[in-house]
Amino acid sequence: MTQEVYGEPVEDPTRAMAMARGDSHRDDVDPMPGADAFDVLGVLSQRINDTVRHDVEQLDIRGEHVQLQGVVSTLSDRDKVVEWLSSYPCFPEVRPGRVTTTPATTGRSTPSTSSSAAPAHAPRGPARRGPAAAARAAAATREAEVAAALSTVRGAFAGLSPREKRLLIALAAVFITLGFLGFWMWSKRRLDAIDSERADMVEALRFIQRSRPRIAARNQRREAMLARYRTRAPALTSYVEEQAHAANVQVAEAQDRPATPAGPRFTQRSVSIRLRQVSLEALADFFERIDSAAFPVAISSVRIRRRFGEANKYDIDDLVITTWDRVPEGNRTGAAGGAQGGAGAGTAADRRREEAR
Repeated sequence: MTQEVYGEPVEDPTRAMAMARGDSHRDDVDPMPGADAFDVLGVLSQRINDTVRHDVEQLDIRGEHVQLQGVVSTLSDRDKVVEWLSSYPCFPEVRPGRVTTTPATTGRSTPSTSSSAAPAHAPRGPARRGPAAAARAAAATREAEVAAALSTVRGAFAGLSPREKRLLIALAAVFITLGFLGFWMWSKRRLDAIDSERADMVEALRFIQRSRPRIAARNQRREAMLARYRTRAPALTSYVEEQAHAANVQVAEAQDRPATPAGPRFTQRSVSIRLRQVSLEALADFFERIDSAAFPVAISSVRIRRRFGEANKYDIDDLVITTWDRVPEGNRTGAAGGAQGGAGAGTAADRRREEAR
């Protein structure tokens, strides 16, 4: 059954049950996060109602922490924004920040989530006897030694008194009894262990049979996840510049980061870029192009700041775009480097939409 279900014979019942539960594929955990900074921007735009007039001054998204600074008309509007964000499950803790009130009753707040060798010619020695004669001589020597030992034992036993003989016989009987008792206990324990192993294997087979639908579904998800990594991402800097040009965005600065391990089967590559004087529409278009790539990619972090005195113009700092490569089968150490790729399928956006469902 294990050959049919897992594609390999599994004799250990504990390992078989662990594989049925999915505990044996931890090395294949997808390193790509379920949501990135682009997804957070989408949530913010949906959760903050248009009935509250607001203006974003700065937005900082790093890992699981989000810091938002903006302008609202009243303190009650600030509280509404906090309430709307708190109702979203991915923002379990929203802490209102410091508020600065201007004479025009404009509030500024910061809700955050946060051998040796013989000579070639040895000298000739005395003539040696043939192999058969040497074997006969050795056998005769051994027989003589055994006969001498038995004669010694018989002589010692004959010299004992009747009482000593009885005691010796009783002692021998005790040792023989203990030997049989020990052998019986060892045999019983061994048989009990065999019965226990058999019961464990039967239980494991029953558990595998009950878990077949879940195992099949999990294998399908795993294969779909691995299929996404068959397409290796190109050099991120040139790819990002190409997408920025298509979105009418100018990359002011780009810096590749060294590849780092992301578990035993994946490596992570990223690039940090800066953008200047970008409108929200162009930024959204740029993010959408990055997110719809045919290989795994995510916007890991971003900091957005509005330019002083300019309408709908923002500076983008610490924009980190990350991709992951699967390490080839012959190299499971997670060393920095890339995985060889083939034909790929799916996009990062499709993956996140699938996980959301």
